[in-house]
Amino acid sequence: MKNTKINTVLLTGGTGKIGKKIIEELSKEGYTVFFTSRNKEKITQLENEFSNLGNIKGIEVDLEDSNLTDQLDNFFSEQNNYPNALINNARNIEYLKIEKDNSMLPQNWIGEFKFAVTIPYELTLFLANHPRTTLFSVINVASMYGVVAPNLALYENPHQDSPISYGTCKAAMIHLTKELAVRFADKKIQVNAISYGGVGGRVNESFLKRYENLSPQRKMLQEDELYAPIRFLLSEDATPLTGHNINYDGGWTLW
Repeated sequence: MKNTKINTVLLTGGTGKIGKKIIEELSKEGYTVFFTSRNKEKITQLENEFSNLGNIKGIEVDLEDSNLTDQLDNFFSEQNNYPNALINNARNIEYLKIEKDNSMLPQNWIGEFKFAVTIPYELTLFLANHPRTTLFSVINVASMYGVVAPNLALYENPHQDSPISYGTCKAAMIHLTKELAVRFADKKIQVNAISYGGVGGRVNESFLKRYENLSPQRKMLQEDELYAPIRFLLSEDATPLTGHNINYDGGWTLW
């Protein structure tokens, strides 16, 4: 059942693979969707692509900007609409770069941590305490690699293809989820995470076969499967659920 208290969702990182699918499905269900991106051209393209589905509006903003919440506040004020659900989905793949000796620079560790922990925390705090909105639900988009370490046999070049900082910071995001769930329980704000497994569509046949051999369900997730756990977490059926991490991975984390 759709949660009638939630009508507007803020999604960070709207122009990526997962973000676009979430925006599409949210708009189909009648939510007003605000999404962030640093790329004005991609914002316009996405708004045009989904213009027939509902109220979708992009926010051109750098999530690492020190004035982030002020910029968002101005935008929401202009729209006369503040979000009552937040989906933390943004990433910056530049921070996953590996050096020639397979090490990671400290600034890349810090950048990855920002997107997994610091920015989701800042945005949750901003919306939870804002006088013009009532935040009901926060969903953090995590990863199976925040739950288990990668199986290096999956990759031809494990250091490059599965950077050590990614899973480490996603694990921190999962714990942030628990911390926020406890600290905002008195405000009746649910905070949960979804640890997705690998998503098909952009991998070669060799990788797909290796992945299938390592997964209990013998398959990667498909794009049309990505929205289901979000639909549930935003629904009234999920009201008692908070501080939980859903392993949505075809059983990957069972082994």
